[in-house]
Amino acid sequence: MTEAFSRIDVDVVLRHLDPEEALVNANKGKADGDAVRIGGLSKLYPNLLQVPAIALMTNLVAFSKNPEFKLTEWNDLIPHNVAIIKGHKISEKMVVGTRSLTRANDLESLFNLLKTNMVEVVVCELGFGTEMARKLNITEIIVSEPPLAKLNFFVYLHKKHEILIPGLTKAINEMHIDGSYNRIVDQKKSAVSPNTH
Repeated sequence: MTEAFSRIDVDVVLRHLDPEEALVNANKGKADGDAVRIGGLSKLYPNLLQVPAIALMTNLVAFSKNPEFKLTEWNDLIPHNVAIIKGHKISEKMVVGTRSLTRANDLESLFNLLKTNMVEVVVCELGFGTEMARKLNITEIIVSEPPLAKLNFFVYLHKKHEILIPGLTKAINEMHIDGSYNRIVDQKKSAVSPNTH
């Protein structure tokens, strides 16, 4: 995001908030936008305009500490005690009927539930989850394969910044073409060094 906005000469300050709070604040205009979100949220948050360029391509996966954990589809979560992040729309839609479902306020709280055995499985984006597992020193963690979903994430801007959308769209698309997107993603991956299999 920092690179993309710099290409249109806009300084950006990124803050991590509760996911639902972040969307509500952005929709109210208390924040200028929200990043790394699934497409189509403008229907629920009409003051937010989706930047059409794909900002992040990633996988949604399940993490567990159980070495016998096997999961190939959403319904495989049903027998388990599962946690998701409150406000993550696709998880809220797809994780249903489980033995129990806990909604954590943020990623660190989510993985602390797993670390302390309060839940058996957590569901989140692969890169962010792997990094948090490393940060909390959760070793021997299992990641579902194949992923539960392959996702394209987008940036949303409050409608007062509609004028920025064409330039930001071009900047993000150019980052995919010129290799800078892959370079930034690869640098992030190499910094994570996960203990996963």
